[in-house]
Parts: sequence; C-alpha cells; structure tokens
Amino acid sequence: MNTRQLGVLARDGWYVLAATTLMTLQPLLTSLTRNADGGYDYLAVSTTFIVEIIKFLISLSFYFALPAASRSHQWLTRWDVLQFATPAFIYFVNNNMIFIILYYVDSVTYQILSSLKTVATGILFRLVLKRVLSEVQIIAILLLTCGAANSQVPTGVATTCDEMSPLLLDGNVTYDSADSPTVQEPGIRSAELAWIGVLAALVACLLSALGGVYSEKLLKKDGQMHSIHLQNMLLYSWGILFNGFALVTRDGARVYQMGLMHGYSGVVWVMLTNNAFNGLAISAILKYADNIVRVFAHAAAMMLTLAIEVAFMGHAASVQLFISIATVGLSTLLYSRTPPPRPAVTTTFSALPDEKSAAGRGARVVPSEEKGMLDADTDEGKEVLVESAPGPEFVRITVGGKGTEAAHSHTEYL
Repeated sequence: MNTRQLGVLARDGWYVLAATTLMTLQPLLTSLTRNADGGYDYLAVSTTFIVEIIKFLISLSFYFALPAASRSHQWLTRWDVLQFATPAFIYFVNNNMIFIILYYVDSVTYQILSSLKTVATGILFRLVLKRVLSEVQIIAILLLTCGAANSQVPTGVATTCDEMSPLLLDGNVTYDSADSPTVQEPGIRSAELAWIGVLAALVACLLSALGGVYSEKLLKKDGQMHSIHLQNMLLYSWGILFNGFALVTRDGARVYQMGLMHGYSGVVWVMLTNNAFNGLAISAILKYADNIVRVFAHAAAMMLTLAIEVAFMGHAASVQLFISIATVGLSTLLYSRTPPPRPAVTTTFSALPDEKSAAGRGARVVPSEEKGMLDADTDEGKEVLVESAPGPEFVRITVGGKGTEAAHSHTEYL
C-alpha cells in the first residue's frame, strides 16, 4: 500500500469515525433538551430548518476558504443546480410520511421496519450506482439488518415520535435528522388498517435509501471537478427551501407567535451543532466512500447509543442487546474483509498521447483509487486523467466498447 492509498484510507476512516460518534451523540443530546414534563420548550420542527442553515453557512465558509483556482461555481449549469433538488424533495416527503406511519402502527413496528433501509440501500446500490455486491457482502448486509431490527425489540416502547431514536428520521438532506415532530401515538389500530402503516413504512424505507444513493451519485458524478463544499451548498440550499416551506405551512402561526428560536437553550445549540457536523460527515462518506459504509456507521452508532444508555443512564440490559451488538460487529468485520463493490460493467482504457491534448478536449482528473466512483452512464466516451503511482496516465473510457484507438488498450473493472 503506497502513501497515497494510506492517506485515502486515513481520510475515509476519519469521516466514518466522526459520523459514527456524532450519530451516537445525536439521540443522547436530544434527550437532554427535554423539559421536566418530558416535552420540549422549543419547536422541534424548527430544528431541521436551523440545522440546514448551519450546514449551508459552514460549507459556504469552507468553500470560500479554498484557493480561487479550486473554486468551480462559475462552471455550474442550471441542470447541476436543479439535480440537487431531487434528494432534498425525497427527504422532505419521507420526513412527512412519519405522521401517516405512526397513525396506523406503533413506534416499535416502525423502528423494526426501518431496519429494512439497509436492504433497500443494497438493492439501489446495485440498480442506481451499478455496483456489484459479492455474496459475502450481501450476507453481511442481511446480518446488519437483523442486528439492527433485533436491537429495537426490547427498547422501542415509546408514546410519541419524540421518543424514537432520531437516527431513524430523515428530516434533512443529509439523511439523519434531529427533527422530532411530536405525534400522538394511536395505540393499537385494527389489523384491517395496520397494513396501511406497514406499506407506508416500507415506502419510507425505499425513499430514504433512494435519497442516499441518489445523493451519492450526484456527489461523485463529476469526480473532483467540484469541491464537496460547493456540492453541499447546493444540497443544503434546497433543504432550506423545502424545510422552510414545511415550517411555515405546518407551524407558521406558532413561529409568528413564539418566534423561530423560542426555547433554544445552550444544550439545544450544542445538539444543533452536533447534527450539522453529522450531516457534513455523512456527506463526506457519500462523496469519498459509499452508502453501504454509511449504513454500517449508522448501525454501529445505534448500538453505541444503546450501550451508553445501559451503562450510564440506568436502562436495563437485555439478551437482545448483546446479541444485536455481536451481530452488528460480526457483519461489519465480515464486510470490511472484502474488496469494495466493483462496477457491473467492464471498461476499456485507451491511452491518450499527452496532457495537453486531453485537457483540450475537456478531460478531468480522477485519482486512481477513485476509479470505482466513475459513473458508467455519464463517463461513457469521455477522456479522463487517471493518476497512477509512477505518474499520470491519460485514458479514454468507452463502456462496452473495444477501444480501437490505442495499441495498449485493455479491459478491466474500474
């Protein structure tokens, strides 16, 4: 393993560790913001809107701290901007579906069904991003799903949506919101109506996975042409728009009467800051790793949160908890010992003569360890500069083609 590969591994590991830690703290900090009656002195629906603004401002400051040569906003097209509205809208719809779900099923059922996000992510990972999971990776993902679902059996008793783990909510475009709208549980609905809640929960799982996978596709589709900070700004600007719309239409009167930040204490601001940096860390995972890594980090955070509650907050330990921790740990170890998912198509590399000719035809730079991020649809027939260990290597990508231009053409997986 060379120095560049070690650097990439360290970078990705840092983002995963940061996201796991911040997701672990998320529900704990949320619980600390409750008042003596178990409710909240602030409008919970406003937290998502504020977090989106914080993430946008952080990304804006990071972006303009870059050298002028590294800023590419002038090359953005209208289509580039509009595409980021898709994941924002998906999560906007998904967040509001929770009201429908909890009207028909209890939160225990919802939490267990939410574990199917992992399976849905694996399926869409194959269909949308065209990545092939090995049999071992599929088994690891199924084990992870079972472990996450099992952990909720003894701990999912809740009377309001607020008492559910915020890790299961998707109230902003960074896929793991702290927004916890208060919803009165319906109790036990009749079996004839429960299927509506189950169906809605399954649709929510699919939407959550689709939002994450589509966001990964957008973040990676231009390689390193655009900074992650610029892409985050596009993502969060749409998040501000959609969540602002929800805030005004759902609680506009209360915001006008009480103020947007009514009841915001120091602990609340710590929670919001944690959630904002959590969103940024997840975005980095999607940009530099993938959605499968994200769901493993999410499951690990869930187990760590439950363990902290048992160790320090007086929650009762259970056999299910230990089984869940062991299952999630085993699935993580199993997945980590396999190579990253490979593309579903082979690619022909045809050598180009020199850097000048490639740059003159709009080539872009892709580090060699990020070959797997190239999209088979958008990169077909494009020239790409691939950095290799001894020096840069210019290639032309032709998906499914024979590459007749160069004498040194060869076919391999990206």
